[in-house]
Amino acid sequence: MQTPKTHVHHIPAKNNVDSIDVFITWYRDQAFQITIRCWDHAWTAYRGGCGHERLEDYFIECWFEREIKEHLINLFTRPTRCGKREEKWLAQILENMCEHFKNLEVK
Repeated sequence: MQTPKTHVHHIPAKNNVDSIDVFITWYRDQAFQITIRCWDHAWTAYRGGCGHERLEDYFIECWFEREIKEHLINLFTRPTRCGKREEKWLAQILENMCEHFKNLEVK
């Protein structure tokens, strides 16, 4: 079994959201775990396959091209644990994260 590889993104504060740390770990072909941390909150999700070599590209596609933002929010939330206020905050965090990934793609 291959050793997992981890990418770390440090995203500066923007749009009334504090700085964000994103950890993306590849376990095998197109199997990823992503953890988002902002202050003392963290959300984690697993994708067994996403059709992209990089999970960052999957997030860009979902957020900007396919506009299935609810899908991304649902990856990180559990209905019994997450209130509407946290969902709104997470949506702002995901938007900043996706914008950051899109800007990396341009460079």
